[in-house]
Amino acid sequence: MITRSKAGIFEPKAYMSTATCLSTKTPADIHEAMRHEFWKAAIHSELQAFFHNITWSLCSLPINQRAIGCKWLFKVKKKADGTMERYKAQLVAKSYLLLMAYVDYIVITGNSNEDIDNVMLQLQNKFALKDMGRLNFFLGIVVQHTPQGLLLSQKKYIMEILHKTGMIGASSTPTPMVSIPKLVASDGSPPFVDSHLYRSVVGML
Repeated sequence: MITRSKAGIFEPKAYMSTATCLSTKTPADIHEAMRHEFWKAAIHSELQAFFHNITWSLCSLPINQRAIGCKWLFKVKKKADGTMERYKAQLVAKSYLLLMAYVDYIVITGNSNEDIDNVMLQLQNKFALKDMGRLNFFLGIVVQHTPQGLLLSQKKYIMEILHKTGMIGASSTPTPMVSIPKLVASDGSPPFVDSHLYRSVVGML
């Protein structure tokens, strides 16, 4: 038998930068964010959007009423290649169960360019839009255009999980799964040290 190494066939090595740049670090709170001009600009953009869309009106607090607190959330938006796209600041109400969420990216597709342009025009009459052009990256999914259609890939997201769990250099191997696993509270192995990391990784799967 001729192995791949003898035949000169090797899988390309995957490299991932582990360096953390200060400009891509997410601030923990508004006080930390206000120390950086790029985060201050993101905060200003969010407030301007509220005023432009008439999200609220400033008024006096009624007697014997308590105002709902607010909290700033920050996120670094990245492109498909992992480079920084922009800084995003979002102001949300505290002490409320948020049943709805929104994203600021939408995909408009169809067979008629005329219909697509018409929908874009109607949306632009109501909201401030930015046309991102041809779809290449959306909600963590890399979109590749091929003659056969669209190829969707989450390779970037998978690499992020491997990097977060310290398994970027691990070797993969096919492992059969037990069809009827017997779950037990403890199998004798030591518990996961970082419970926060454990919950975070499970949530990413």
